[in-house]
Amino acid sequence: MEIFSKLCVNIPASFYNLEGIIYESMLAWYPFTCFAELKRMFDEKQFSLQHLLRKTDATKYFPTDTNCIKSVDTIEAFNQTIKEIIAG
Repeated sequence: MEIFSKLCVNIPASFYNLEGIIYESMLAWYPFTCFAELKRMFDEKQFSLQHLLRKTDATKYFPTDTNCIKSVDTIEAFNQTIKEIIAG
């Protein structure tokens, strides 16, 4: 996280999944400058960090190996990922 804090002082930064064409919101840096917008969204029952990252045009970090990043947003994707991990 230190690299994010040094390079992205006022805007969020996130790993970006090209396969899913989405920000990986749980692998992201959210600077304090986002707090007011995040609070406003929360107060309006908008809980999507993905929307915040898109709205702020967050810096995208692309992994050098696309096999090392995978979105697991459903139970099916989770089960498939576990099988792949076990299989090695």
